Amino acid sequence: MVHGFISDDGIFEGKVHVGNDEYFVESAKKYFKDTPKDFHSVIYESRDVHYPYAYGAGCGVNEKTKRWMDDVKR
Repeated sequence: MVHGFISDDGIFEGKVHVGNDEYFVESAKKYFKDTPKDFHSVIYESRDVHYPYAYGAGCGVNEKTKRWMDDVKR
């Protein structure tokens, strides 16, 4: 299963699910000072991401928003 989009510069960004494995695909421009000439994407497994928050990798919720969400739930 694949979830993602094609950016304005024609690069796919998203997630690829293969069996129990999940891969992130992102533009190499996000990771290198000078845009690489011989490749356009960075691909890595989700298990290689070490995210320190209990509410999950890739969530985008910061601590302040998490506290507000917890208060609203009550």
